[in-house]
Amino acid sequence: MVIHQPCIQHFMKLNALGWAGQVLHNTLMRLTDHSDNGDALWFHVGEKPGRFSIYEFGLITGMKCVGSTHLPPMAEPRLIRRYFSTVRGVSRENLELQMSNAKFDNDEDAIKLSILYIIFCIPLSNANSVKIDPKFFALADILDEFNEFPWGVLS
Repeated sequence: MVIHQPCIQHFMKLNALGWAGQVLHNTLMRLTDHSDNGDALWFHVGEKPGRFSIYEFGLITGMKCVGSTHLPPMAEPRLIRRYFSTVRGVSRENLELQMSNAKFDNDEDAIKLSILYIIFCIPLSNANSVKIDPKFFALADILDEFNEFPWGVLS
């Protein structure tokens, strides 16, 4: 199986993510609120205001930032049945354990769980114990639809 232009291609090129607390603090100290409808963050840098909205987020990450994030109800996804049958509600921690054990039936499943892992560890990062909606596992089973999903809207 070959994945062409995965929706997370920019994140796959990252070597290591470091914490830059001073940069974040400096940026937040410049945060102002100039948005009429709250759809952007505005920063005062030098003598000029600068905007960071979902548009800029999409440009930087390459993720799709328009469209509906609604997914219809689905039966229990195959990936959950196969790799998480003993777990009630798959969390990011469960997904991380499965990735570190690296026991997969085939390469396709390894790729599908890997892209879910990247999505839920970087742009949709949350506490390890937060449950991942099973619909995303079903979506990962259809890679073309997974890549077309507006992940930037959720991020």
